[in-house]
Amino acid sequence: MVWNFAGYDFLLESDEQAPPSVNASLWLQGKLTAIAGPFQVASSSSRTIHQSAAMTCPT
Repeated sequence: MVWNFAGYDFLLESDEQAPPSVNASLWLQGKLTAIAGPFQVASSSSRTIHQSAAMTCPT
């Protein structure tokens, strides 16, 4: 399965609120889900922990 994140770029390109025709909670969830990549979660002098955030779907 291939996921096309570019199809959801419209969620990240604007800072506007959800349109009246869209549930505001779902709009926010879509914006958060559209962010993918490795994120630094914690860091200390001896090690750094990263988390990968990506869309996963059951097969």
